[in-house]
Amino acid sequence: MPLLRTLALLRETKAHERRAPLSPNAIAQLVKMNIKVIVQPSRTRIYTDKQYREAGAKIQENIKDAKWRVAVKELKPEEYESGKTYCLFRYINNKMTQLSVQSSDRKSVTPIRVKKQIDQP
Repeated sequence: MPLLRTLALLRETKAHERRAPLSPNAIAQLVKMNIKVIVQPSRTRIYTDKQYREAGAKIQENIKDAKWRVAVKELKPEEYESGKTYCLFRYINNKMTQLSVQSSDRKSVTPIRVKKQIDQP
């Protein structure tokens, strides 16, 4: 896996998606560790661009320099960029995982998924 030097927080493209994978406080911690953070601008995200800027992130569309990309929802196969590492925070099922891995494997990306476990009574 590539070393984490630049991280991009992707804008969510799903309708009505307001969640964010990282808070401005988390961004501030990354910046303190000398990690450059790029945030794609968004009018719908729960946190404002201003909050991310104040935490030390750079707000811009262009994320080509970021080897690591963080998002809440899965991406469309054509949105994966070769040679990048994607961390997706989402609920997943086996079918979705297989589809996502298959589409990303073809582009030489490293998918990282965080799955919420629900305890059964």
